Amino acid sequence: MRLALILTGLTLASAARADDAALQAQVFGHALGKDAGFACFSRVYDKPHLASHPRQNVTSIMLLVKGVTEDTVHYNASVDFRFRKSGKHFQAYGECPSVAVEGGKPGELHCGIDCDGGTINVNLKDADTLLVKLPDGIAVSDPADANDQGPSMGRFGSDDKVFKLTRVSGSNCLPLAAEDADKAALKALK
Repeated sequence: MRLALILTGLTLASAARADDAALQAQVFGHALGKDAGFACFSRVYDKPHLASHPRQNVTSIMLLVKGVTEDTVHYNASVDFRFRKSGKHFQAYGECPSVAVEGGKPGELHCGIDCDGGTINVNLKDADTLLVKLPDGIAVSDPADANDQGPSMGRFGSDDKVFKLTRVSGSNCLPLAAEDADKAALKALK
């Protein structure tokens, strides 16, 4: 019985590592090694789309996914939004456990936004497309405003739940990179 449990655990761990490797190949184009992996996705909504979705407040969204291998694999998500009324950029950051840790499905990340700011669910559709799901909105803040009172969740409309993003050049996500090494890696992405 004990041997069966050990073998089952090893099989599940092996399958989870395979799921992480598949996710990395799809998001970053390769399995992660000692160097971090980066992927940038974006969408800007045009006036006709926004006119047909009056309860959508988001006019643009950009997502930077960073994968890092240390003791374990983990992912970080950085998101930038623009909203109808302000036109300013608002951002949020969070951690996304590996598929192996999370027990999620292949091609899926669940990212907790810092400071209990909600959850982002990322579902990969194909090599160049993903869906970002905000089930309850997330807390965002204005990175350019030193007087910003902290993350606020009240900016999202009732139609700001699912966003379809496409892969773009890494240089588009430079505003979301905090470290110089990350910025250099993003500039090298096509």
